[in-house]
Amino acid sequence: MRPTRWSALAGALAIATLVPTHAVAAPKPDSSRATSVARQELPTTTFSIATYNIRNALSSSTAVADVQRLAAAGADVIATQEMGSRMRRDAVRAAMIDCEGCVFDGYLVNPATVGATPILYRTDRFDLEESGHRLAADRTFVGAKGAGPSTIAEKYVNYVKLREKSTGRYLYVLNSHAVASVQGKGGASNGNVRRMGMYRQHMATLKSMVTEFRSKGVSVFVTGDLNVNYRRDVLVRDPLFPYANLSEVRVEASYASLGTPAIGTHGGGTRLIDYVSHLRRKVITPLSQEILRGYASDHRPVLVEYQLKGFRS
Repeated sequence: MRPTRWSALAGALAIATLVPTHAVAAPKPDSSRATSVARQELPTTTFSIATYNIRNALSSSTAVADVQRLAAAGADVIATQEMGSRMRRDAVRAAMIDCEGCVFDGYLVNPATVGATPILYRTDRFDLEESGHRLAADRTFVGAKGAGPSTIAEKYVNYVKLREKSTGRYLYVLNSHAVASVQGKGGASNGNVRRMGMYRQHMATLKSMVTEFRSKGVSVFVTGDLNVNYRRDVLVRDPLFPYANLSEVRVEASYASLGTPAIGTHGGGTRLIDYVSHLRRKVITPLSQEILRGYASDHRPVLVEYQLKGFRS
């Protein structure tokens, strides 16, 4: 029997009731929960970093004793300069790294020019993820006027990438020693254009490395003997020198954030030519700085404590 008009309509209505006329979206995952897990805040920690020019004229045993004093003072990372002597580096390695019960390791390489700025770190605080060096300034004949020999050996920036064991955060430490006799009464002393050229190249290398490493979202610290008095540089802000150059890549000396100390880091006066600096980030807070007395070099170590917080980087 053929269906009537009304029975066909009723069947169509029944089908429409059972089958929706539009697709029903699948339930969305709880993205807020996934984000909160990925962005989980890590514990706040502190660590201390020291820089120290150990004057190459000192004996290996004296250099070792001073590095041990820095470790005892609480330095978790120790950046040193004028360590070009392999005998001196081997003595530090034997006393600080290879001995039974030692808690330090480091980036100490053999060529004198590269090895002159080694970096030590506590292995109970950090794992080494990466290390290396970059040419900062070419070997240059500068003449007899000024500190050092007539021909200044090439300069390098040594670096380590460390992973904080307790949180998994990463940080870079860059260490170098810039050419001396470049600063006059405040700005650049243009009496020796070759020295100025070396310094310009050095600053360009540091800026390039900071830019590269900060692009990874990682904290960056810059240490070393930069041979420019911060007290004058912060006032004159010569475009050749650290204040102007490192400010361009958001790097700030501990003296800027924690104040200029009463004493200096070199000689008997108040010259501040040794630096511990940091990339300005919300996760980095400088807590304290100290110019340490009683060490054997004509330089004094700078010890700076930082607080690290926020998310894994």
